[in-house]
Amino acid sequence: MAHFLWILIALPMVGGFLPLLAARHSAGLARFHALSIAVLTLATSVVLMVLVWQADKSLSIARDSHTQSTIDPLLRWKPDWFQVAIPTGRGDSQINLHCELGADGLGSSMCVLTALITLGVMLVATRQIEYLAAWHFALLLWTEGAMLGVFLAMDLISFYVFFEATLLPLFLLIGLWGGSQSWVAARQFLIFTIAGSIPLVVALLGYAAAHSSAGEFTISIPELSQAMSLRVTELGMFAESPSQQWIFWLVVFGFGIKMAILPVHTWLPGTYLAAHPTTAALLAAVVVKLGIFGFFRVGLPLMPITCLEFGRPLLAGLGTLAIVYGAFAALSQRRLILVLAYASLSHVGFIAVGMFSLHEIGLAGSMMQMINHGLTTSAMFLIYAILVSRHGELAIDHKYQGLASQSPRLATLLIFFTLAGTGLPGLNNFVGELLTMIGISHYSFFLTAIGATGGLLGAWYALKVVQHVMMGKASGEKSMTKSSPELSAAETGWLLTIAMICCLLGVRPMTIMPVFSRDAAAIAAVYRQLEDPHSVENAGESTTKDDNG
Repeated sequence: MAHFLWILIALPMVGGFLPLLAARHSAGLARFHALSIAVLTLATSVVLMVLVWQADKSLSIARDSHTQSTIDPLLRWKPDWFQVAIPTGRGDSQINLHCELGADGLGSSMCVLTALITLGVMLVATRQIEYLAAWHFALLLWTEGAMLGVFLAMDLISFYVFFEATLLPLFLLIGLWGGSQSWVAARQFLIFTIAGSIPLVVALLGYAAAHSSAGEFTISIPELSQAMSLRVTELGMFAESPSQQWIFWLVVFGFGIKMAILPVHTWLPGTYLAAHPTTAALLAAVVVKLGIFGFFRVGLPLMPITCLEFGRPLLAGLGTLAIVYGAFAALSQRRLILVLAYASLSHVGFIAVGMFSLHEIGLAGSMMQMINHGLTTSAMFLIYAILVSRHGELAIDHKYQGLASQSPRLATLLIFFTLAGTGLPGLNNFVGELLTMIGISHYSFFLTAIGATGGLLGAWYALKVVQHVMMGKASGEKSMTKSSPELSAAETGWLLTIAMICCLLGVRPMTIMPVFSRDAAAIAAVYRQLEDPHSVENAGESTTKDDNG
């Protein structure tokens, strides 16, 4: 079953060459091969998540979470032939390099989300991209493979390699198929990403060197996480050296740029504006999650002391500020794509707040909000891509576009996903945002109040979009031609699938939350023990009493 890990990454990586080969015969064949690989990747990711879910349910021995690794993959692939031990020349010490893949609840969920969104992007792009179409599909698939690698990597080097492997294909996707300022935006994206990449690799290797034990330099994330958990268990709160604090700040800078946290978010609006809308959908729904996932995979498990002392007040505060700032910025925009860009920034703020609440409820809410944000944001950006291809640029001003009369199905879907994005009770975002607010309330009521205010502002700009874009009478230049159908069957099917998932997660959130609740509980246990060393012992005693009747 562990072979599904490398198969899932290899499918889009190798399959990305098929559209290029098929393009020699016809453009239609290239599109067919690209869609086939995307569908097969989605099916494989769903199988992987089911295997992880079954493995979690089959655990018969209760884990003592405060003595186990906070990163404990249920499926693991660590081939012997990919392991190298390099002597350092200092006694018996050596550097152990290897490739390790693994799947836990959060990682497998993000793989399904990535595959689902990539398929949606591919469906819309096949109807809109004509210039170098085969290369566009190949780059999309290679980007997907790299993102899947990030979510499945279980060693620091593989994690970094996959993390940076997204850079070149995204640079080309932005530059080649964007608007008039696409290459300017692509270069800005490249510069910002490299500026975060260099400190990040220094931090990751520095951390591995500083925390290796018994003369062995290990890059295994589960091993490093377990060593840190045991250290917390034995010593409780201990002082980190100044070098370890610098490693933390480098990690925050590297991951913060990718997730576009304030104030290193300035690459985001221009990139979304200049890129093709389908590329913007991929950036907003998945690529920014790479930085967030980096905190869950590396930051929180491996650096608990610095995350508690410095990370929580700083990043929870910045996340709250992003909620409000993004909402006000969205309200002031006149172009729909910029409204969506700043709305996405605001919603990422909820994820950051829940993550750095360091409370089990907030962590679970943040993980769920990663899924929710990906679903609703990708749908909104792809609907925008369809509208622009049919009607041209859309503005949010005193004029009413009146597109509801021209595109009733698109109007219905746009209103639905707008309401989902605002956190309407009964839909998916409501559950995630509520849990993140409950989580941060255990740390700061002030941040909770500000975050809730940002949620109200979100409803304001969302309803403004519906009013100005959908209502009123369509002008002549906005009228849709008869030769251009409103939605294709594939586009309708994908959007309706996302809508049904949003409804399911809103009404029955426990459909997916058990998949990653174990991961949230393991991380929260470490921070609970740091804040109260006796809490885990008391929890273990109470559990023993309950088991004995």
